Amino acid sequence: MGNAYLLNGDYIKAYEEFEDAVRLGLPGLNPHAALASMAGQGCIQFIRGRLYEAHDTFERVVNTCVRHTDSLMSTLSLAYAFQAEVLYEWNDLEGAERVVNEGLELGKAWGYVGVLAYSYARLSSIKQAQGESREALALLEQGIRVVEGFDMEQYKALMGARYARACLDIGRLDDARRWAETLEICDDLSSQYPRDVEYLTWIRVRIAEGRLDDADSVLARLLPCFEEAEAILSLVEGLCMRALLAQRQRDDKGAEQMLERALILGETGGLIRIFVDQGSDIHSLLRQMANEGQMSAYVNRLLAACCAGDVDENGLLSERELDVLRLIAAGRSNQHIAGDLVVALSTVKTHLNNIYAKLGVHSRTQAVARAKELMLL
Repeated sequence: MGNAYLLNGDYIKAYEEFEDAVRLGLPGLNPHAALASMAGQGCIQFIRGRLYEAHDTFERVVNTCVRHTDSLMSTLSLAYAFQAEVLYEWNDLEGAERVVNEGLELGKAWGYVGVLAYSYARLSSIKQAQGESREALALLEQGIRVVEGFDMEQYKALMGARYARACLDIGRLDDARRWAETLEICDDLSSQYPRDVEYLTWIRVRIAEGRLDDADSVLARLLPCFEEAEAILSLVEGLCMRALLAQRQRDDKGAEQMLERALILGETGGLIRIFVDQGSDIHSLLRQMANEGQMSAYVNRLLAACCAGDVDENGLLSERELDVLRLIAAGRSNQHIAGDLVVALSTVKTHLNNIYAKLGVHSRTQAVARAKELMLL
């Protein structure tokens, strides 16, 4: 019953069912069912943003499974796959890569399609975070081919959405747009199999296209569903996108309010990558909040993680900062740059200050000259 509730997005009832199964099975009557249910509990803890609890749960499952025979290896593969999710979210890329590869090998041996889908998707995002975009896409393509061999539409849909997101991250908007055109947005979002990744990716594509009203309309319907289901990770990502929408609509105060809500939810579980992976516009908002002293310890921790990956090929400027730099070189004013990039004027000023600091300069003229020396222009 736990899996049935999980597939319907009723995480509260699913957790209760898994809890009952663990209690009944652990005395020795059915250890396989008990450990599989315990892994299910860990999945729900992760979805609900309780990452420290989830990590402890998966550790317990792993430690128990490795002491038993091969009969528990399928459960072990699931535990590894979601343990990697936790480690990735905490920005432990090396640990996540090690664990996800262990889960992937077991998943291949057992033909566990769910483990295969999540493992390929997570391994791809690890490579993307490490700056290996080509390998990240290749892993998703491999995962798509593997999942196509199973009659499991939800995992095929998941991999398609992950691929579209990866394309968007490297600037292949046309590929992401083609995927978005194939996705049907249901009238009743709360009654569907949890399709958070698909819908959030669709919204992200629409924001990138500048179709802000379309994105806002669907996001406004999704956020209450996430709250009701206590799907905290999806809620945090949705709030980040609501902040991006507010920023594009020149509502700086609204953007900060949405991001602050996301940060309050994220801090409890120590979420990191969910903010880092949002891109340079969210990073700029985080810098603004840090300058204002809001949630300084947590925000500074996030900014440190952002700085580790938010750079150009030469290790200096983010992609958005390079956009601003090119417009500066073209003689555009701050106001014109804000219009060109569809961002708030304050965001442009933040980018400009970051450019000056990274290049060690104090004016537009110096920034352009220094950028030419470094072959950034």
